[in-house]
Amino acid sequence: MRVSDDDRDRVAATLREAVGRGQLSLTEVDDRLRAAYAAVTHADLAALTRDIPQPVTVARSASRAPSQGSADWRSWLGFSLLLVGIWAATSLAAGHALFFWPAFPVVIWGLSLASGLTGHGCRTVGSHRS
Repeated sequence: MRVSDDDRDRVAATLREAVGRGQLSLTEVDDRLRAAYAAVTHADLAALTRDIPQPVTVARSASRAPSQGSADWRSWLGFSLLLVGIWAATSLAAGHALFFWPAFPVVIWGLSLASGLTGHGCRTVGSHRS
């Protein structure tokens, strides 16, 4: 069965979280993210996350439950590390430090998280039909 952009985005989020947990290296996640966005079928996507164990969730009281915000910050950290890794690899290949472009997406996403604007409502606005 063919996949949608939302399916690809969910797998990409899982991969970024795996980087944040230390389950994938920057090189591995870069390769898998490329494959995720090129995936055509659900089998293609399933192969990318098959070896990644899902975090164990422990039942907690409502007062101690982790907030969605902490997951957002972990995703931000994983994605930030990915971008810095790509920048470092391209700088090494070039033989000198290139312009530090990861600062732009990292800072913008970090500021949106800090202000509480995680972008969760953007998809609903974009998918509204007149």
